[in-house]
Amino acid sequence: MMLRLGVLGCGNMAFGLLDHLVKMNRVEVTGIFDPNPAQLAKAVEKYGGDPITTQAEIAERTDFDIYLVASPPLYHEENILA
Repeated sequence: MMLRLGVLGCGNMAFGLLDHLVKMNRVEVTGIFDPNPAQLAKAVEKYGGDPITTQAEIAERTDFDIYLVASPPLYHEENILA
């Protein structure tokens, strides 16, 4: 079963983690959030999924089975509570 993955943050750590997750063939990147438009575009180009530009939008979506919180630790709480 493929799990639909929502990603919060797409910096260097996210790219490393996503590389491993995608290689396992168990996840489909469904949506990616990042406040930096350049990083967001780079991640969507590499992994697919919908570009998401606000925390509210990713919180409202119901099509994710799991989330990867890959933002800097300073923003984890903000991303999870959104």
